[in-house]
Amino acid sequence: MEQFVRYVRGNSGYGQNDFLDNGDGTVTDRATGLMWQKADDEHGYNWQEALNYAESLILAGYNDWRLPNAKQLQSIVDYTRSPSTTSSAAIDPVFNVTLIINEAGQTDYPCYWTGTTQASTRTGQEGGNAAYVAFGRAMGYMNGQWQDVHGAGAQRSDPKAGDPADYSTGHGPQGDAVRIYNYVRCVRDAGTTPENQAPDTPGTPDGSSSGGIDTEYMYTSSTGDPEGDDVYYLFDWGDGTDSGWLGPYASGAQVNALHIWSEAGLYEMKVRAKDGNGNESEWSNALSVSIAGMPEERRGDVNNDGAIDVLDVLAVVRHVLERDPLVGDALDRADCDGNGDIDVLDVLGIVNVILGISECVPEASGVKRTPEIMKILDIR
Repeated sequence: MEQFVRYVRGNSGYGQNDFLDNGDGTVTDRATGLMWQKADDEHGYNWQEALNYAESLILAGYNDWRLPNAKQLQSIVDYTRSPSTTSSAAIDPVFNVTLIINEAGQTDYPCYWTGTTQASTRTGQEGGNAAYVAFGRAMGYMNGQWQDVHGAGAQRSDPKAGDPADYSTGHGPQGDAVRIYNYVRCVRDAGTTPENQAPDTPGTPDGSSSGGIDTEYMYTSSTGDPEGDDVYYLFDWGDGTDSGWLGPYASGAQVNALHIWSEAGLYEMKVRAKDGNGNESEWSNALSVSIAGMPEERRGDVNNDGAIDVLDVLAVVRHVLERDPLVGDALDRADCDGNGDIDVLDVLGIVNVILGISECVPEASGVKRTPEIMKILDIR
């Protein structure tokens, strides 16, 4: 019988690895220039989940990890090793591999996804499968039992999504096991420096949403940096001024910032962050802050005698009943809740101060209708 041969030459070192354990959870193959994730994360994923895992992985300060293509993953297979011959995965021992129990109930090692989509000529199934490489037994269901059909190092394919229970006896003429939830070992190009990322967008500033002029208020926020870099913060107070860059703060640490508004109004304040490389985040969501025209410490002292007492209550009640309308600054001092109207809520707020229940704060929800308060309000 006539036979044909195709010869090849060059790259006599093909398939020979030169692994270096970097001591940071990564292994570099100096033969290929690829850096590998030293250990999988002990979880199986469908293909889309595997892609998401790789794209979000931050390891050893690198954020440019990816799923290897089929040729790259095949390059770290060690064909001198297998569960049957060496009781190990088909990979150099510098790598950590999760143990699994396979379809036959044997202790085994996982198959690992590649980023390579398997070609298909079946109508409606185009692009539905992706290649994986078996680092343990490549199981198939034949002759009524599960067995190692293809051997460690085999490249096969699985559906990118679905339920493995739908394939109780595998698929295809050799009954290839369908796991769908395969494992991931990410790769990146060694010797490259990934682009440094900006900090995440800070949270909406936390602090009082209302207050008075000439009063100092504290606001807080925090965010993290993808590379763990120190973070600086800039608060925009919404009045044409800002805090200047504050920091540095450790990634994830809370920052406090103080501000005094000098004019009454409604202000939209926000915060953004940057790292030491100057990469700036997006602005946070804005916090609306309503500032009244009277300093907080003077609010409630309607008659401006330096004390908040029943005389101030009576003055507001008489104003509400239209018996003796307040004018000028007295209107601002009587506006306990800072909403621009003088009403029963302002009376309640001042009485709360007298009884030591709360401060005369702008938030109307802070006032309390106690029996003592209602008795004081029973004025005709």
